[in-house]
Amino acid sequence: MESRMNRRNFLSKGLSAAGTMMIAGCQGFGAAEHRYRLAPENVLSADIAKAPTEVREAYRFAIR
Repeated sequence: MESRMNRRNFLSKGLSAAGTMMIAGCQGFGAAEHRYRLAPENVLSADIAKAPTEVREAYRFAIR
């Protein structure tokens, strides 16, 4: 009987945690938008300025 109580407690706490995460919008697992200051785009070279957004942001982050 003791092991069933532990299992029941475990399941109820797990379901409570899952419900809380669903209500909160699961923001804890999603990718957060960056909050870093990036260098201005006008300091990038012409080749990098033509690159995809992810590459430009990486360079702007690295040179800041």
